Amino acid sequence: MNDIFDKFPPEKKNGFLNWVIITQPKDEWSDVVLKYMVYYQLKNWYKGIEFIVKWSGNPSWAAHWMGEYGYAEPEWAMEIIENDKIGNPSSAAYLMVKNDHAKPEWAMNTIENAKTGDPSEIALLMMANESAPVEWTMRVIENDKTGNPSGAAYAMVVRGFAEIEWAMEIIENAKTGNPSVAAYLMVGDGYAPQEWYDRNFG
Repeated sequence: MNDIFDKFPPEKKNGFLNWVIITQPKDEWSDVVLKYMVYYQLKNWYKGIEFIVKWSGNPSWAAHWMGEYGYAEPEWAMEIIENDKIGNPSSAAYLMVKNDHAKPEWAMNTIENAKTGDPSEIALLMMANESAPVEWTMRVIENDKTGNPSGAAYAMVVRGFAEIEWAMEIIENAKTGNPSVAAYLMVGDGYAPQEWYDRNFG
């Protein structure tokens, strides 16, 4: 990729954006532009930042890495993550906490309000790293409408953090993710009877 970057020195950076749009898969646009900015140390190229945020398939992820590389203030990245309706704000919020750019309370609020991505999975990570309590994690899983709450509920039972009946109810009512797989694992591991699986997923 560096040979391409060499063809578009900083004075031709807008031409580089056109090249990205024409030649690169859309889900890779933000990654390519970010690498270009790092290559030329374009910390103040706001058109590039705007491009990443507006056209990335995952604005939160792009915003997090902009902050991590020092190309944007953490507050800017946090605002993008909070308002992301198409990417995965939960994972980005978790990384902001893990890398000491944000407080756990902010991430918990962002994850709980996420409308896309897999908040259940990230809630488990937050809990595993002792950044969030068990009760909060269970609440995120119960209200998850976009991720895989079934898998998370099963994991909570395996780890001894939740009752079997609670997980069974989550799995029965899940509309996203892989509830049948979670139910199969619940039966296979002896947490739920075969009749329950047959009644709901057979």
